Amino acid sequence: PQPWGEGSASQALPSQAPPRIGGREADPTVRPSSLTYLWRAAFLLLLIGSLAYPLFGTPARLKQRLFGWQPPFGALNGQAYMEQGVYTWPDESNLIELRYDWEAIRWLLENARGNPVIVESSELDYYRAGGTRIASHTGISGLNGMHESEQRYGDQVGQRSALHNEFWSTPDMERTRQIMDELGVNLIYAGQLEQQVNPDGVAKLAQMAADGLLTPIYTNDRVIIYLVNDTMVQDEKGVWTPQ
Repeated sequence: PQPWGEGSASQALPSQAPPRIGGREADPTVRPSSLTYLWRAAFLLLLIGSLAYPLFGTPARLKQRLFGWQPPFGALNGQAYMEQGVYTWPDESNLIELRYDWEAIRWLLENARGNPVIVESSELDYYRAGGTRIASHTGISGLNGMHESEQRYGDQVGQRSALHNEFWSTPDMERTRQIMDELGVNLIYAGQLEQQVNPDGVAKLAQMAADGLLTPIYTNDRVIIYLVNDTMVQDEKGVWTPQ
């Protein structure tokens, strides 16, 4: 019998054949060409450049969009930039202080449950203006999303967008009420962005509240959140849910 020694395995295995390239045996004495080394060097430079961008590009991008204070490096809180962050929109003459939106978002996360529908200035793009910031940060349903045209037919998106724009633009409070009923609106967010883009619409909301059609359920120095009356109920803990 064959003993289980160090030599037994090597004796039992056949010798490994040299690698074959294109049907021919590879010559181990042939070294890569200078073009191969050049390509490897170029690839390494590209790899280093791509890895360097997050380290150097991210701070530069933050300085371009957020002035002064910036969140600490490595923070895992996706809302940390809102605590003291400031950006300009639509131009440098108009500063938007994010902490007021941040306070309102935290209130909604603590005090709104279920799946209410909220109106904000989501007709504006998210990446530059922050148009869907409230729905995006709370999970509450909004009227328009960032990529609606990629997920629904154009006529559906166009109809919803037209109603959304009319909600803010029409001075007719009765027509506004009809749009809220049609779209199932529970909450309306009037923040700095809404006051900048739709000042007449925000003034209309204040008048509707004075007439008893809306109720302010949250306010800070720059934000008012209105409740569409008789669409949500509040429990003993102060939490609002749709009826």
